[in-house]
Parts: sequence; C-alpha cells; structure tokens
Amino acid sequence: YLTREGFHCHSMSYASTQAPLADHARSLKRIIEHLPHANPIHLVGFSMGGLVARAYLALGKDPRVQRLVTIGTPHQGAE
Repeated sequence: YLTREGFHCHSMSYASTQAPLADHARSLKRIIEHLPHANPIHLVGFSMGGLVARAYLALGKDPRVQRLVTIGTPHQGAE
C-alpha cells in the first residue's frame, strides 16, 4: 500500500528473540545511516518493530526522521 501511494519502502528483518532490543535498534540505525538520500524518513513498526523503532529514536536524533507509526506495538509490555 505504501509503495502504491508513492513511498519508497525498506523493511528490516530481525530475529526478535535472538538479541536484545538495543541490538536491533543499532541495526536499524546502521540501515538508516546507509540511506543518505532518504529525506524525510517515516518509520512504521508492527508489534515489536514499534519497540525497535522507539529504541532507535532513543539513540539520538536524525533530523530526517519525522514520523513514527506503530501498529499493534505492546508499549505497556505484554504477558
């Protein structure tokens, strides 16, 4: 849907239980750093992906990142 609406999309895969959230956030940071011409950047995170995106944002501000949308993200934790 986002591609059809004119957005250039990149996805990040990660083994959610194989590394700490902070490691996934640093991986996302490296991916974004390798998109030098992407501006603006909007992050969309589904489930734990939203937590990864929030952890990435806590690493420091990239002025190109303008929006975070989370879908089904357990912001208050999960059982």
